[in-house]
Amino acid sequence: MLSFALGSIPIRIHISFWFTAALLGMNSDPVGLVVWILAVLISVLLHELGHALTGKVFGLAPSIELYAFGGATSWQNGNHLPSWKRVLISLAGPLTGIALGLLTFVVLWQAGIPFNELREWIQEAQARKSMKALAILLFASDMIWINVVWSLFNLLPILPLDGGNVMAHTFAALTKGGGRRAAHIISAVVAAAIGTGVLVKLGTGYILIIVYMGLFSFQNLRALQSDSDETRPPPARQRW
Repeated sequence: MLSFALGSIPIRIHISFWFTAALLGMNSDPVGLVVWILAVLISVLLHELGHALTGKVFGLAPSIELYAFGGATSWQNGNHLPSWKRVLISLAGPLTGIALGLLTFVVLWQAGIPFNELREWIQEAQARKSMKALAILLFASDMIWINVVWSLFNLLPILPLDGGNVMAHTFAALTKGGGRRAAHIISAVVAAAIGTGVLVKLGTGYILIIVYMGLFSFQNLRALQSDSDETRPPPARQRW
């Protein structure tokens, strides 16, 4: 495990993070694999820093962990926050990612590389065996894909995604502390519907999405059994 701090924010990166990032990029050549892992590290870390820095604005003491398929920002003293502040913290991560992806898009445009021609530029760099140009172009492509696509995916109304947290905190505000069961029910239904739709329309070529949706639906159905009492206090250690 790699541990360090950015200012007052402790960060831990588990070995499972590196393994999963490498697994997802295993179809790339060596240059593409290294660039992919770097892009994933930067993107996930900045996503979590979006949560963490917003929490610090509200007086929280965050810590960040990166592990398989993502990461989490947590703190010990967040129970007192009103729902609207929790919504802002949840939104800060994916909005940071979208901003980063759009910034990369703008940098490419300023460099005279239209996004719809990026694949051709990458192929040309490969043909010329220009490793520096290839690495830069692959990095830009990965940063746009990871930050825009994943951030939009992360805004789906499915717990434990950020969009699901926004939904749960909104329900809590509207019902004065309740609504958690409703959030789990909606999460389970939406995840099952998306997973089924992808399987029927696109087949098993998108197996990762199908597995994710199945896990999310199962997790929320299990949570419905354990969260029968909506009035119980939230856990002292919270994650975004």
